[in-house]
Amino acid sequence: MDYVKNLFSGDNKYKTVGLLIVLLCLIAASLYVYKKSISSKIKDTYAPNQEFVSNDADKSAVLYYFYTTWCPHCKKTMPIWDELVSELNNKELNGVTLTLIKVDCDKEQALAESFNVQGYPTIKLVYGGKTIEYDAKLDKATMMEFLNSTL
Repeated sequence: MDYVKNLFSGDNKYKTVGLLIVLLCLIAASLYVYKKSISSKIKDTYAPNQEFVSNDADKSAVLYYFYTTWCPHCKKTMPIWDELVSELNNKELNGVTLTLIKVDCDKEQALAESFNVQGYPTIKLVYGGKTIEYDAKLDKATMMEFLNSTL
């Protein structure tokens, strides 16, 4: 406590106040430089509750897996989905780059509602400006057949 008292007594008081003013000026200058030149160059790659929109819809597709943590069917199919992600995510299939996205509907309710998700798990493919629902039991062979016939 004596150290703090010494900082603000006698000649030390002016040195301490001066140091604080210089420090605040440096912080203000850093924020100004960041906002003017750096932050404008940084592009957001993730926006919560927003679906992935490709600039090149004919050469890319997005496969969404809508799930909840409490759903027993989701728990059963999650390992199959994870295997598909490891094999297919950001890979080319029939000339189309495929992105696989897992959506926790408890956390991303707005995204689930925008895709009109009624049950879990739900799998939807967005390709060529259209949304196509995968309506079969999730297994690797059936999913590959679906993707090969759709893409």
